[in-house]
Amino acid sequence: METVDIEVKRASMDFNEVLGQFVMDCQLRGLSEKTIIGYKSCISTFMNFLSTKGLSLRDVDNQVLKEFLGYLKFKRSIKHKTVKEYFSALSALYDYLAFEGKAKSNIILPFRAISKAV
Repeated sequence: METVDIEVKRASMDFNEVLGQFVMDCQLRGLSEKTIIGYKSCISTFMNFLSTKGLSLRDVDNQVLKEFLGYLKFKRSIKHKTVKEYFSALSALYDYLAFEGKAKSNIILPFRAISKAV
């Protein structure tokens, strides 16, 4: 089971801080406000999902992603197109974390290929 290795620079860095830094990066890269709002919404849902399970971004692996996919599809009854938007937002977040040296790689990319078949 592959686990994302996220090195948090300061122990006090929490979900909101990560999200705030990610949003700032999106703004610097010139993403539209609509895209940023969508990303924030999807990532916040994911972070809340992790919190309810007592997990952090460091704990995310393929199993956690499968559980989140099931949560979206079966608990929230979200349509496939919207699920793709969630995983696109998560991929953008993990691209950012990898670029900043806070994750070894973007764990979402290989999972996205798997989730298309689900």
